[in-house]
Amino acid sequence: MSAEEMSAEAMSVEQQLAQMAATLEYEREQQLALRPYLINKVRRGIVGTSRYAVRLRQEIKQATADRDPVLIFGEPGLEKDNVAGLIHFGSPWRKRPLIKVDCNLLQ
Repeated sequence: MSAEEMSAEAMSVEQQLAQMAATLEYEREQQLALRPYLINKVRRGIVGTSRYAVRLRQEIKQATADRDPVLIFGEPGLEKDNVAGLIHFGSPWRKRPLIKVDCNLLQ
C-alpha cells in the first residue's frame, strides 16, 4: 500500500468518524427534545371489580399481545395515558419508548 493510498484511507476514516459524531449528536438532541413526552412508568393499575373495570383489564391484556394500533379516547381526567402505559409496559415492546401526544395541540 502506497503512502497516497494510506493517506486516502485515513481521510476516509476521518470522514466516517465525523459523520458518526454528527449522527450521535443529532440522536442526543432528539432524545433531549422528546424527554418531556416520554412515559417512564405507570402510576397505578385499574382498580375495582365492576364489570367495566374487569372488561377494561381484559381489553388491556388483549392489547398487550397485539401489535395493532390502539385508540384510547375519553373525557379529560380519565387517565388515558395511564391505560396506554399499562398496554405498553405489559407488551413485548416495553423496552422501547412510549411517547405521549396531546391531541388538543394537533388541532
